[in-house]
Amino acid sequence: MYKGIQYLSNENITKDVKVQMVVYHIDKSMNIPFLRFYLLKDCEQPAENCSESSIQSFIEENEYLTFPSIDYRAHDHFLFTLYCQSVVESLFQEEMQYIHNIQHRGHYVDDNTAYAFFEITPTTTEAEYMSKGTFIWPVLMNEIMNGSCCSIPIHSLVTSFFINNPNYIHLTQFDDVDNTDVLVYDMPVVVYYPVPTDIKKAKFIAMFGSPRIDGNFVFYSYSNAMDILKKEKNKYHGLVRIALYAGNATIDKKEFEEDSDINTFYYGNEYHAKEYVQQKPLSYHHVVNKGEYNITI
Repeated sequence: MYKGIQYLSNENITKDVKVQMVVYHIDKSMNIPFLRFYLLKDCEQPAENCSESSIQSFIEENEYLTFPSIDYRAHDHFLFTLYCQSVVESLFQEEMQYIHNIQHRGHYVDDNTAYAFFEITPTTTEAEYMSKGTFIWPVLMNEIMNGSCCSIPIHSLVTSFFINNPNYIHLTQFDDVDNTDVLVYDMPVVVYYPVPTDIKKAKFIAMFGSPRIDGNFVFYSYSNAMDILKKEKNKYHGLVRIALYAGNATIDKKEFEEDSDINTFYYGNEYHAKEYVQQKPLSYHHVVNKGEYNITI
């Protein structure tokens, strides 16, 4: 259960507000469930006198991910929930065949801003192909708190909302022993697996997970993974984005190797995991190497 929905209201909003759509999914495909939040790619408005090439460069340098938002005029609409529902459904119009349900869970009003929460139930949780042109990006709380996904900045409005309202960060699970709901504090971190020269192999890994390397599963930070691909002479590569449950982690390699209770070894932006079930591929990307310091997905 998403803990935050108990703090939401379903009363109709009768004043003009700026609406931020908090669209989420509870992914239950791993032993511990986790939240995905759907953010839109947006950009600051370029200057009117920009050329077409300058506009493209401006967009690439100034794009970010943020909540979908609208300006709600109360006198133009009868029900706040109904109007917001139609907006969210229109955002996912092209993906509706992959979505089983979109349900309004309530809203939270802070001064003249309303945060409308919608839970999405997709028909699949398989990793999807994503590119710079992808409009909707499912991101994890780890990425929101770190402020970026695949080097694309996440707007401070999103990060500050969760920092200032921590009740909307966590899930709860039912404890059969105590017959109570308990907070799920363990959340996955987002890591990357570079795939030099082969986008088809990246798709395969996105379907089945990364292979073992010297007995363990090795993952990297985004910058570290891209540095690995920069060193390759070929132009085209793949990159797999993965949710990793670190579990009991250490920075001591000997402890990692000798203690069966330690799941993950972290060192120099590398993550070494013992168990296959710790990973969940989220997306895969086509990487183009245009030069030693010019690489894009």
